[in-house]
Amino acid sequence: MSRSYSADRVIDKNFLQWLPDSFSAGFLGGQLLDGRQETLPNNLPGPPPDLSLEKAFDHIDIWRVDLSNSKLDTCQTILSMDEKQRADKFIFDKDRDDYVRSRCSLRLILARCLSYPADKIVFQYGEHGRPELEVPAVDDFQFNLSHSGHMALIVVSRGRNVGIDLNYLDQNQQWQPIAKRSFSSTEQALLFRLPEALQETMFYRIWSQKEAYTKAFGDGFSYGFQNFTVAVDVNGTTGLLADTRRPQFVDDWMIVNIDAGEDWIAALAYNSKHSKVSIRQWEFHDGGG
Repeated sequence: MSRSYSADRVIDKNFLQWLPDSFSAGFLGGQLLDGRQETLPNNLPGPPPDLSLEKAFDHIDIWRVDLSNSKLDTCQTILSMDEKQRADKFIFDKDRDDYVRSRCSLRLILARCLSYPADKIVFQYGEHGRPELEVPAVDDFQFNLSHSGHMALIVVSRGRNVGIDLNYLDQNQQWQPIAKRSFSSTEQALLFRLPEALQETMFYRIWSQKEAYTKAFGDGFSYGFQNFTVAVDVNGTTGLLADTRRPQFVDDWMIVNIDAGEDWIAALAYNSKHSKVSIRQWEFHDGGG
């Protein structure tokens, strides 16, 4: 797997033609998966050329979105009627804001990748609620979204299934009953054998891997988290170790950690692990002006 890429700061005015005049957005490339930081020039025009669909087979692109950015609220006009109706059903303002801002960001990112107006994109939903692209119709184009705390991660690729999961660590959640109910017997044995101080963080590492994997093929939690086993390793090793329902997937799927910051744990899952692919991370941000 390649770990190098070119990173550009983007403020693309053509891309922003579907937004209110008060809002502009960009993409900031920044973090290599081995932890090295790219030096980012501030004056590069336009997006990296390899964000185009023609190059999407070679890359998995992940955007990190700051959901505390209230400027995202100014682009709510690009949301569909069903998205607006769903937003209105949230009881708490934070939940509504997170949903609206993550969906706006998703549409803006897909618009950039597809060269298509953000408000004209149409989603269809799978049996278990996974959003998929209906309009425009693009073969093998895949994306996925996860948000937790005040952050969202959005992954885009082509030619492979992708799933992503993000968890904010300070949740004060009673995680032990969830692990006993949802994890495989192997995962439970390894988890509860760890020193107590390490168990909660490891719980989220296991959970993120399992969520990312099942989201990638559209089943989510309904797949049965007890039916497969992922790596349990304090040193950070990840991966699919066994799947009783689809044992052939073990040889074709990758699960990797994603660096989302010290307070978050995230994982990416994708198939076609024997193909050459570059995983790149970008920052989606308010570009000002």
